[in-house]
Amino acid sequence: MKTAQEGLPKTPFAVIMMERGRGLGYEGVGLSLHENYTSHMRFRNRLRQYTFLDISKIESFLISLGDEVHYRPLTFAPLAKHLLTQKHK
Repeated sequence: MKTAQEGLPKTPFAVIMMERGRGLGYEGVGLSLHENYTSHMRFRNRLRQYTFLDISKIESFLISLGDEVHYRPLTFAPLAKHLLTQKHK
């Protein structure tokens, strides 16, 4: 865990979240931003450095920002609003 905490911030990739958990047969989830598919693949290859990660079971879901239809793009405004609502309870 310490290796990941120290190494991930130093990568050239925009890793927004990397957490452990359970569900759908997996033990963790990560969210990262990439300019293109090549960058995404370089990131996956970088994850191979962390021998404690079982990357044989990594699944990916790629979002194209070039698509004409956007249902709700990523912003932190809904999260901020939610946190403020929770704080006032």
